[in-house]
Amino acid sequence: MQWIRTLADSTDIAVPGWNFFSKLFDTDDFPARWECGNWDPPLGWLHIISDLAIFFAYAAIPLSLILFILRRRDIALRGILWLFVAFILFCGCTHLTDAMMFYHPAYRFLGLMKLMTAAVSLATVAALIHVLPEALALPGAAAAHRLAQAEIEKRKVAEAVLIAARNALEQRGAHLTSREFRMQRALIASGQSAVSWIADSGQILWSSGLNELAGFSKPDQPVASWLQLISSADFRRLLQASLQGAAEKQNFSIDLPATLPDGTRTTLRVRAVPDPSTDPVSLSALVSRVEQA
Repeated sequence: MQWIRTLADSTDIAVPGWNFFSKLFDTDDFPARWECGNWDPPLGWLHIISDLAIFFAYAAIPLSLILFILRRRDIALRGILWLFVAFILFCGCTHLTDAMMFYHPAYRFLGLMKLMTAAVSLATVAALIHVLPEALALPGAAAAHRLAQAEIEKRKVAEAVLIAARNALEQRGAHLTSREFRMQRALIASGQSAVSWIADSGQILWSSGLNELAGFSKPDQPVASWLQLISSADFRRLLQASLQGAAEKQNFSIDLPATLPDGTRTTLRVRAVPDPSTDPVSLSALVSRVEQA
């Protein structure tokens, strides 16, 4: 620190506090603590070892807190924890500096460390008073456990409701599938089929028994278009009748010559009912074969 003292002695500018900071680590003005008073070795080492032990403990505690804060991103009151880290670390450094006084009596530096420790301590106290109501409002471990258990129970109830609803839908679906199967068997037995299509395009929406009626061998691949059964001209006739029936909201019947997959020629009689409530308008019909006389 000789160069700082030389600089301070050579300048004529009086800077408040400059003399203090220029001699921050200077020991010329103070004797080592061993030489100040009647220190015997056991008493001196008692102070040194105690201060060093406190320093190491005060260094380990904030390191543990830092690790905890960095690992737990969801922790509440993170700011106050960082203040505690600074407070404990400054306290430890003050004890380390105090142990140094036995050999390196830089009392100005010790005073500065104590001042900084006091400032951090007061800031921690002020912050702690500020967040105390929020900290008291945080649920304890038992309360948090009860809240977690209540949430788990709510989720179990919701899951049970969903399972019950799913089972009910599956039962209803199975019931509807069974009804559809029985209806399809009844239609086939009566030589009829049910079919629904869009009025303006002729696209078949669904059918039941149409495959069997038309002689298609794959019931899992339903007839997708009227053009699989009838000619383009007859398809246009069907579209015209569909649009007229939909516009007038009138039922109609039309006979359509058809060629089955095996080459057999027959006539399909379509008795249609328009459904103007759908968008686009659709029609549903019973289709039967009219045998040639």
